[in-house]
Amino acid sequence: MLEQILVQLTALTAAQTPLPQDPVHSVERDASISTDTQDRIPRYSKKQPDPQPLSDGVDPTFESWKLQIQGKFRVNADHFEDEEAKMFYLFNRTTGDAQKHLQPRYDDNSQTRFVSATEMVQHLATIYVNPNKVRDAKYDYNRLMMRTGQTFAEFQTQFLHLAGEAQIPMESLRLDLYDKLTTPLQEKLAVNLRTLDTFAELSASCLSLDTELRRIAAWLDWQK
Repeated sequence: MLEQILVQLTALTAAQTPLPQDPVHSVERDASISTDTQDRIPRYSKKQPDPQPLSDGVDPTFESWKLQIQGKFRVNADHFEDEEAKMFYLFNRTTGDAQKHLQPRYDDNSQTRFVSATEMVQHLATIYVNPNKVRDAKYDYNRLMMRTGQTFAEFQTQFLHLAGEAQIPMESLRLDLYDKLTTPLQEKLAVNLRTLDTFAELSASCLSLDTELRRIAAWLDWQK
């Protein structure tokens, strides 16, 4: 009788003892836990380069610096916890005179302390942006003419830059470009001007024609 009881106890104990875990299943659970943990880690956008600090508004220019700062805040928005973080970053992206202009209103004790990074940029704009910028650009745009010997590609760069600064309407660019070309180019394009009814078409024809005329001139010089 005693022996039967011992046998039953042994069998019961064996049934309650947990079996060793399948090593494959164990690894999968660990991997799952690791993946879940990684999923909880914040994923930030790829860090973009820091803009060169603004100093005197010359190199870099204020406009160039402003665009880089705005791009940084837009592309790496998740890198800045709040507006204060943006303000701190912007202050550190200035030096010299530019930082001196910001310092009085960035100080914690200032009675008129900045409340946003945008306000800081606007404050610098009042110092570094020419209030007559558009008017001056229009004056230069109206005087601009393609010089003899100048490549069309070089001239077009100047033309488009001043047109943008002067806020010239897109519909005016086509004929303005033609009027500013050298006489030899105008003579070659005059016959087809009506069919070149967009700025892009006229510009492409100018570039092609200018290249061909230079190639012909170089060939004639070589023959001489």
